[in-house]
Amino acid sequence: MGLFSKKTKGSVKVGSGSVKMKKVVFIVLTAVLSFGLISGCAPKAQEIPEKSPKSPKSQNNVIDGEVVMIDPEENEDMDIVARINLGETRNLEFGDYTWRLLDLRGKWALIITEDIIECREYNDVWEPVSWEVCTMRDYLNGDFLSTFAAEDQEMIYEVWIDNVDNQWNKISAGKDTADKVFLLSIEEVVKYFGDSGLLEQGEASLFALSDEYNDARKAQDSDGNDTRWWLRSPGYDTILAAHVFDDGSVQLSGHSVAIDDIGVRPALWIYSDDIATPDDSASSGPDIISRILLGETRDLQFGDYTWRVL
Repeated sequence: MGLFSKKTKGSVKVGSGSVKMKKVVFIVLTAVLSFGLISGCAPKAQEIPEKSPKSPKSQNNVIDGEVVMIDPEENEDMDIVARINLGETRNLEFGDYTWRLLDLRGKWALIITEDIIECREYNDVWEPVSWEVCTMRDYLNGDFLSTFAAEDQEMIYEVWIDNVDNQWNKISAGKDTADKVFLLSIEEVVKYFGDSGLLEQGEASLFALSDEYNDARKAQDSDGNDTRWWLRSPGYDTILAAHVFDDGSVQLSGHSVAIDDIGVRPALWIYSDDIATPDDSASSGPDIISRILLGETRDLQFGDYTWRVL
């Protein structure tokens, strides 16, 4: 899930004193671009190389060869990147919200709010709709995104969202989209909150997936009550959207898109050059062709070198 698009100029740090200087080689990639134009191919969503996040259970850090116990309360004033580098994955402060780390890929981190930020409709009219055109998407990438300070907005990366059809009800999810803020899909909530294998094996009913990971998928509202929360996937009709029920089961059949008492848990990818990366993930991120198709021309990784499109 997720193909990164071009960042606003100046919003991403390039290089540092601790990073070995790379050769910059100028290349002409006319043939690659021409092929895309001639064939009429549009940019296609691609998977970011697999990289698991640090264990949510770990509260230790290795400093100068010694294991140091981390007290999360002592780190409350640290920014989200510093806390991620310390191995923390829960109750991370970013903007006006508290977040959970779901995935870490190189210098990109996928986060979701710990709990429900509000309840609202998936779409403001009860009619056939997809994630691409629903009012929830407009809200998250408009009014919600605008609540972040300018420096935080610069960290939030726009990604290509792979909108997968509802495989159990054979309902189209519509076109793929480019978003900065989004909701998880059925597949992603299973991937990140616990996979019992029932979904992949086709053992889930047409209505709901209930397994040993129900508790992990539960979320609370501001009063501490277990509350349903929307997914972006369609239900068994395009007037319905999937969601996680208050008991943590995944409702594959969905609920009316116009109902306004289902919660919202925004998800987004942030980028920071300061996120510490192990050697084996230093080059993780979108491949060169993907970045070219999204309009990027500078600092493209290919092989052991950094390239520019002429």
